[in-house]
Amino acid sequence: VLTQAQITALADSWLTTEEKLTLDKRKLLTAKKEFIATRGIIKLSLARWFQLEVKAINVHFDQQDTCLKAFPYKNAQQQPGQQPLPVQICISHSHGMVLVALSRQSTRLGVDLERRKAERPWLKLARHFYHQEEVALIEQGGVDIFYRIWTLKEALAKAIKQPIARLLSQNI
Repeated sequence: VLTQAQITALADSWLTTEEKLTLDKRKLLTAKKEFIATRGIIKLSLARWFQLEVKAINVHFDQQDTCLKAFPYKNAQQQPGQQPLPVQICISHSHGMVLVALSRQSTRLGVDLERRKAERPWLKLARHFYHQEEVALIEQGGVDIFYRIWTLKEALAKAIKQPIARLLSQNI
């Protein structure tokens, strides 16, 4: 329910310059809302855990490690060679909903959230991409089972840092 004005105000309060640039790359209002919501949840939690100012935390996606990392900032500048905060972060977003998982343990996190789309040809997709045993479960249980399997595979892909395409045909 955030307005563009609220997004701008929250960005000024919560985001570093680098994060604002990332936010500005999002064209759709829904994508901007999801970005600001996930960063707000992450930063407010980490600020409380590590006694930091919200704006003194920079969250960005590490392409090499394929995960979100949070770095402490001093005077809004990341120091060379600085280590990320000791926390695992995983997010999911779908049609204006967001889900954030955080762990201070050295663990693998994977979460997924999907909004059902009435027009999605779920049985056709399952027959084309999923393992035959999963297709049989979906044919018996319907759309709920399709989405259950999809979200489990997406969460697992994030946890083990593999593309979901590698997991779709496997019997998970």
